Amino acid sequence: MKKADNMPSLVYWGLWGVRSRAVAVGFAVFSLVITLVIIPVAISIDDYFLFIIAFAPLWYWYAIRWVDKNHTWSGETNSQKST
Repeated sequence: MKKADNMPSLVYWGLWGVRSRAVAVGFAVFSLVITLVIIPVAISIDDYFLFIIAFAPLWYWYAIRWVDKNHTWSGETNSQKST
């Protein structure tokens, strides 16, 4: 993903190296699954620092939405862009 002039750094770093929306969504789903596994483990071992992993799916969601609304994905033409 190339950084657009108006792209927030949070979006750029969240999608660094991601070339398509499908890959970004795959990462978001994977991080959500990992979060759903880690949270009960963190509760059971009383290590609440592991809750920080819950921010990963939210970060991906924010970054994907920003690119959907403000930019096109690499290799995507205007006719392929989601509405």
